[in-house]
Amino acid sequence: MIGLRKLAAALDSGLRALAALVLALVVTLVMASALGRYLFETPGRYIEELSGLLMVALLFVALAAPGREGHIRVGLIADRTAGRLRLAFRIVALLVVLLFVGIFAWDAADQTLFNLQHGIKTELGGIPIWPWTLLMPLGLLILAIRTTIAFALGRDEATSARDGT
Repeated sequence: MIGLRKLAAALDSGLRALAALVLALVVTLVMASALGRYLFETPGRYIEELSGLLMVALLFVALAAPGREGHIRVGLIADRTAGRLRLAFRIVALLVVLLFVGIFAWDAADQTLFNLQHGIKTELGGIPIWPWTLLMPLGLLILAIRTTIAFALGRDEATSARDGT
């Protein structure tokens, strides 16, 4: 279990750092575009497209990086149970998450393949779309792995959320 904890911690740290880097890049690009408009009366030609693509990257990188365990949950019934019933709720929740992630990732991977095969690019900058749509299934895959690790570690989400761990 120590190996899983280290893997989860490393994955979380890496994803948070990547999300922070992407956000800083978006802020820098938007600021450069605003300054370009103000100082030179010309917008950055591809900045809007690139910053939009980076926001997609940010969304799926941040989605895969968890906050505190249980930071998004509704546990009205599950929090008041114990033992096998609580485990049953955890298993059902895990299966629902994995089903959602699986369907979404499959569709996103299909879209990525379509974009790659047809050479789909952005309108102004001609930036290929497929690397950006590839971030969707990859982020969802990491989310599935991270969720499964949290389940395997046996974390009690209600307790973890109250303790801030």
